[in-house]
Amino acid sequence: MPKSVAGAHESVLSMQALPLTRKTSRKTTSAVSTPGSRADIAHVVHNELNIIIGIAELLLDEINGRINEEQRSSLTEILTSARRLLVLLDSLVEASVPSRQE
Repeated sequence: MPKSVAGAHESVLSMQALPLTRKTSRKTTSAVSTPGSRADIAHVVHNELNIIIGIAELLLDEINGRINEEQRSSLTEILTSARRLLVLLDSLVEASVPSRQE
């Protein structure tokens, strides 16, 4: 694996997922039910998708070596799917924000 891609891969693998629960002074609550947590989760997912997109783009640009057509096809599919997921995530976040009625 080329050095820059290997470094990116290692940094992705070393990332830790957010805990699913948060401790408060009195009890443990689900992260999904805490105020602002949907935005926090959306932010984390958005970042992870951008990492996937970035790595796929690096590989497709063949900066560190050639890829074959099967690899190019797979990377293009990964890139397209990740971009679609970003659009869906943004739509979900937008739909979950209460609209202001005047």
